[in-house]
Amino acid sequence: MNVVQIIGGALNSGAGRGTRAVHEALLKEGIRSRILGRVEPDLPEDLCARRVPLLQRIPVGVKNRLYMWYLMRRFGEIPASFHPISHGLRLHNSPEYRQADVIHIQWAHAPTLGPAFWRSIRRERRPVVWTLRDMWPFTGGCHFSGTCEKYASGCGQCPILGGGEETITSEDVAFKVKHYGPQSVFVAISETIAEQARKSTVLRERDIRVIPNSVEMSQLRAMDKAQARSALGLPANKFVIASGALNLADPRKGADIMRHILSVYRDDKNVHWCLFGKGLAELVDPVPENCTGFGLIRDDVILNQIYS
Repeated sequence: MNVVQIIGGALNSGAGRGTRAVHEALLKEGIRSRILGRVEPDLPEDLCARRVPLLQRIPVGVKNRLYMWYLMRRFGEIPASFHPISHGLRLHNSPEYRQADVIHIQWAHAPTLGPAFWRSIRRERRPVVWTLRDMWPFTGGCHFSGTCEKYASGCGQCPILGGGEETITSEDVAFKVKHYGPQSVFVAISETIAEQARKSTVLRERDIRVIPNSVEMSQLRAMDKAQARSALGLPANKFVIASGALNLADPRKGADIMRHILSVYRDDKNVHWCLFGKGLAELVDPVPENCTGFGLIRDDVILNQIYS
């Protein structure tokens, strides 16, 4: 069996780690799995992951920047987590896609999946699996809607776009409804995302299953706590609290709560913080003396030591 895993981001991201775990498990079972998308360069050859060439990414990137510039000129500041379908890569023309028996879209976003790709999906007779790692596949352009539930009524009057009359988000929803095709099935990584998908205009008629993120147990095993602290340079005799996120300063990841807790325990000599992810300086400035920041973790050995 041939499977193509389509992803719109790096494999060292949260979505990327989940994708890689599934992909490597399939390879171990003898299934010919291939990763295709906007992955990072210099990945091991035996990982079977191909980065879309720069010459294909550049024109799409320029068109999307111009599109988002137009939206900002019209509506004001727009968060990076919002992007309706506009211009995307033609991944359906790749040999990995054409040779696949199963098409697995692991993380979807607009600069990767453009209108031509969606039209191809609509015509597909092969199974197409969509893993719902966030809300973008069933909203009018946002990856996370916050308190907004307009995705349940077809979007429109989007708060991100000022809340006034606009057809951009409602047309995005209508486009997705039209192009998913009968062969598409949906898997959410959490009950929360599954519940949101079932409420949405786009996916409420679809069967939504839940399969949590995979973990490679051979890489993440509990080790001796004292050895882990020594390897990381953490104090041996203090109460260590670890917390991590892709971006520690992201409000959606609880930045306000973490900022408050760090302030409360700033002078507590019995507590030491172990924080990993980017954005520590944005989260708290100055960084407390009882805090060690490890930045964005790309090494599973270090991640294993932190969890231990």
